[in-house]
Amino acid sequence: MRRNSSSKKRIDTTLGDLIEALSEVAFEQCKDAKEAYTLAGLVLADVLSNCLRSDLTPSPIKDPR
Repeated sequence: MRRNSSSKKRIDTTLGDLIEALSEVAFEQCKDAKEAYTLAGLVLADVLSNCLRSDLTPSPIKDPR
């Protein structure tokens, strides 16, 4: 069964909440603050990059309406 791209799960949140959540998880996994902030920053950059790419890339599935 194929998933339609319009069925992607969307989470509405603020940038501050996203940064807080990423930082919290990073601090749980890393041995020091510098490493945690680096990890959180890299993950944030990846998340935002993926969001921009998906917004700019047209869906290959056409709406039948």
